[in-house]
Amino acid sequence: MEVTVVIPVYNAEKYLDECVQSVLNQNFTDFEILLINDGSSDGSGIICENYASKDSRVKVFHKKNGGVSTARNMGIEYAKGKWITFIDADDYIQENYFEVLNLKNDTDWILLDIKRDVFSDMGVGMDFENQVYEAAEFVNIYSLYPHFPEACAKFFKNSIVKKSNLRFNTDLKFGEDSLFNLQYLKFCQIISTTNISKYIYRNGGGGLSKLIQDIKNDTTLFQEIEKELEKHQYPVQFCQQTIRIPLTRYLKVLYSDKSISPANRLLLLRRNVEKYYNVCLTVFTNPKIRLFFAFARLTGFYCILDQVLSKLNK
Repeated sequence: MEVTVVIPVYNAEKYLDECVQSVLNQNFTDFEILLINDGSSDGSGIICENYASKDSRVKVFHKKNGGVSTARNMGIEYAKGKWITFIDADDYIQENYFEVLNLKNDTDWILLDIKRDVFSDMGVGMDFENQVYEAAEFVNIYSLYPHFPEACAKFFKNSIVKKSNLRFNTDLKFGEDSLFNLQYLKFCQIISTTNISKYIYRNGGGGLSKLIQDIKNDTTLFQEIEKELEKHQYPVQFCQQTIRIPLTRYLKVLYSDKSISPANRLLLLRRNVEKYYNVCLTVFTNPKIRLFFAFARLTGFYCILDQVLSKLNK
């Protein structure tokens, strides 16, 4: 079997038909669809069962609600295809979506265009050229944010995912797909991008930078992204662009997490400013604020910067 399509389903009865039909209507037919019903309380489960009863390529798994990561991980466990691709139940795909598999047989990862639905609130999509890159070349051109943070609109090799024991981090409510992509990247030698067809986002949330703060999630995401970057010799620009949004959110956590003492906060502030000074300057663009960063870095006296940031985050 060529492709496993994993569709996590949670209370998606409004859009589920269009999503599943967009897969079944493809000219390419060598695929299986795994509908992972993640404890839906609406009619989604019935819709899933109806599709499974009509088409042997559709398989349904019902589970207790545990979030999109647990659903995708279940899909990975049961995936039989050479490739795995993820589609959210409120999104859909254009015609000839699988045509890229006929052109990119020597690649480890395929990234497709993302287009927002006319009714979506996602501000931007992602447009790629039809190119094949060695991994070292790819990371000189693209960074995790904003180019490939989503799990959707991609084809992952099942053999790489299984052999490397890659799974979505279930401790994360958001950003789990970004971390998964970064972890997958390190096992790729050849990466392909294409605009042959597009993945259509219907209800994009505007990206990680616009999500409401979650102390535990933001802390874990920053630490895990940083850990992955430190394991590998990625270009400086790739690292700086990739860590920018997680770092921005984490710097806010320092002033909202009441479990962090003022003394520890000062140590963490020093550590991150000294390590990511140039990234901080792209986050805090106000010239006056930048002066406090420069002063702190030059003198090692971080108390004033700490007070300034504390006021900014109130």
